[in-house]
Amino acid sequence: RSDYGAIRVRAAGGGAGDFYGVVSGLSASTLYYACAYATTSSETAYSDAISFMTLSQGDVSVPSNVICVSLSGDDNNDGSAWTSSKRTIGAAIKSAGSGQEIWVALGSYSETIAPGDGIPVYGGFNGTEKTVNDRQPGSRTSVRGISCDVYTRETVVDGFKVSGGSGVKLQDYAILRNCEI
Repeated sequence: RSDYGAIRVRAAGGGAGDFYGVVSGLSASTLYYACAYATTSSETAYSDAISFMTLSQGDVSVPSNVICVSLSGDDNNDGSAWTSSKRTIGAAIKSAGSGQEIWVALGSYSETIAPGDGIPVYGGFNGTEKTVNDRQPGSRTSVRGISCDVYTRETVVDGFKVSGGSGVKLQDYAILRNCEI
């Protein structure tokens, strides 16, 4: 196959026992190969190779309080999964209620983010993540502007790049994190 990837995980330590490593940054629907090896001063021993296929976007479930947004979405969708995502951030904000979060896939959205009180909006998703912390560090979704007029509850906007638009306006309880202006 032409869509295969290679991974390398280094487990620190030495001696006998089990060793574990964390693999991150894998692409969706990709075949990967891996094997373990150990090196001494005189030789290297390899395990048998294994292969595995990562899940597609449609196979990844998001928490039930999340509304997904992607450029391939449709604002008539409910946003409960990447495969049923909304198309615009504004439509997701309009449908969001208390306790919900909005996750926005990578891409360039020609709109200004204007979240309501207490509705966090996170950008930078590939569409394969199950938590906000699964995003690749530095991944940002491009928007025209950010306008946070929130007066009663903390509202987080995280993982966006503002490019060529209305700029940034923050009021009272707005928190801007991991953003590029």
